[in-house]
Amino acid sequence: MWKKVGYQPVGGLREIGFIENSDFLMVLGGRGRTIFNCLTTEKIARDRKDYYSENWDSETGVVEGIENFKGVSIVCGGFEYPDVIPKQTQDNWRILVKDEKRQDYKKDLEQAEVMYLVNKVTKEEIEVEVCHYKITRGYGFSKTGKSFIAAHAHGINFWARNE
Repeated sequence: MWKKVGYQPVGGLREIGFIENSDFLMVLGGRGRTIFNCLTTEKIARDRKDYYSENWDSETGVVEGIENFKGVSIVCGGFEYPDVIPKQTQDNWRILVKDEKRQDYKKDLEQAEVMYLVNKVTKEEIEVEVCHYKITRGYGFSKTGKSFIAAHAHGINFWARNE
């Protein structure tokens, strides 16, 4: 079953991308590059240099990894480059976004995009996000199928499977 692991704030979050076949997420933000372990939300690498000056390619979304991932090419998107995160897993989990009325922070009933993780085989449906101001960045599953993230301009929500 999917369980929310936590949230990490990221100032000026722009682009995200999973490091190939892992649960490590590269995040490009207003204050540099960060790599998170999506199973724990732990920050495992940080570079405060502006990623635009570190050869981020806006035509391909590719940026070079940092620290232990130096020399690794990572495709990142969600803001300037299209969202590149997979929207389903190999074992039938996928994302469903519905327009629904939900209470906002003032307790007013307003239109929202509500994101669910659904499995067509097991018929499970898990609500994971309520977005009153639209989904602003990328979201989806790692290629391992063990983690799910939803990124917004202010930060990232992380879910993992406890299998």
